[in-house]
Amino acid sequence: MRLRGKQVKPLQTLEITIIDDAKLKKAITAAALGSAMEWFDFGVYGFVAYALWQIFFPGATPG
Repeated sequence: MRLRGKQVKPLQTLEITIIDDAKLKKAITAAALGSAMEWFDFGVYGFVAYALWQIFFPGATPG
C-alpha cells in the first residue's frame, strides 16, 4: 500500500489494540463529569466575583 509516495506496511496482529467497551464507557463518563464540574466551577466563580464586586465597590465599573 502506498500513501503519498511512501510505502506503508500492513498492520500485524501484535500492533492492533482491542478496547474494552466497559472501560471506554467509564472513561467517557468520567471525562464528561469532569468537564461539567469544571464549567459549574467557572459559573460559580463568575457569579461570586460579580457579587463581591458589587458589595465592595458599589460605585465603580469593572474593567
